[in-house]
Amino acid sequence: YKSLKKQQEKALETLEIYVPLAYYIGASKIKDELENIAFKYLKPSIYGDINKQREELKDETKDILENVKKDLNNLLKKNGIKADLEIRYKDNYSIYKKLLTNNKFETIHDMIGIKVIVKNVKDCYLSLMLIHEMFTPINNYFKDYIAKPKTNMYKSIHTTVFGPDNRLIQFQIRTQEMDKIAIYGL
Repeated sequence: YKSLKKQQEKALETLEIYVPLAYYIGASKIKDELENIAFKYLKPSIYGDINKQREELKDETKDILENVKKDLNNLLKKNGIKADLEIRYKDNYSIYKKLLTNNKFETIHDMIGIKVIVKNVKDCYLSLMLIHEMFTPINNYFKDYIAKPKTNMYKSIHTTVFGPDNRLIQFQIRTQEMDKIAIYGL
């Protein structure tokens, strides 16, 4: 019991001190890892439930996202844009925070996504145009953090669209430099 209590205290300390520090310097990869580790110790059963649903979602959307990724890559190449495309899934702690604000698992708009990493800012906006030609965008879920970066210097374009089978898919479009800053911070 004492060991569990100590782990939970450390987890709470991590959420209160180290996570905000990681966010402040823009180290999202570290922030996300710290949040998920702390969450696993603070709310193990909720963490397990969310993780199970997330894994089921990954299983049922893997082929859809692979096809979207392939089709988008072909369209970008056809238009002279070289891009790295990465499938991404929202992490457990972020899902938990969304669920706390009266969302349902099925309605979280950025649960699945594809990260589009291009050479320059011009290609970011051209990629956005091509994505919006492929899929119907949802107006309420568009953010241009290139034109207006977050306070931690995060830059990217986010757009959520109705993908195949009316699945909500978020695209994050950024340059290689923006991606490095988004992952590791300044």
